[in-house]
Amino acid sequence: MLTNLFLILLFLNPFSSAYPTDRDFFKVAQISSIAPPSRINIENVGVEVTAEKYVAIDVASGKILIQKNVDAVQSVASITKLMTALVVLDNVKNWEQTVEMQASDETVGAFAHIYRGEKVSFDDLWQAALISSDNNS
Repeated sequence: MLTNLFLILLFLNPFSSAYPTDRDFFKVAQISSIAPPSRINIENVGVEVTAEKYVAIDVASGKILIQKNVDAVQSVASITKLMTALVVLDNVKNWEQTVEMQASDETVGAFAHIYRGEKVSFDDLWQAALISSDNNS
């Protein structure tokens, strides 16, 4: 969940140049006003979050809406994958170019969504890495 939230904040930020604006899956809906939903209990944020650490930030204003344990030390985990995705965004010129998966692309301990011998476009690999968290893409 934290990874998904981070992706949303990183890639859907309209002030960031970290993504190509011509990509349909990065389009951000425009809304006329930003306001939290009204609450019966002001102490309740309206959702139950079970994560040990989290932060929700309004993309347009940068205002922190809610946070918990944001200064706690955390291992990098999928942050490495996100940084790899940013490098790919900066360097891939042809998203429809295909590559054939090799034995060396297989990852131990992960369920392979892409198999050896399969030809896959950079676009599909990029989405598999970020959407399904596929480590071998």
